[in-house]
Amino acid sequence: MSTTWETSNTEPSLDEVLHDPIVRLLMQGDHTGESEVRQLIERVRASLGAVDDDAPAVATPTRKAKQPGKTRAA
Repeated sequence: MSTTWETSNTEPSLDEVLHDPIVRLLMQGDHTGESEVRQLIERVRASLGAVDDDAPAVATPTRKAKQPGKTRAA
């Protein structure tokens, strides 16, 4: 049995992801519940400034991360 998002070639909703049997097993193995995941997502959205429910919460890099092992020449 396939879900709506699988047949429509669209991204699944958070509800669909959180109710997926495999995701449920992963959460169970990590001793994490649905409410904890939702709270984390809300904290991240708030920290990214995503106020519109339909807008994707995507972070934009503000600076480049240093490459490990690379140093500047003196």
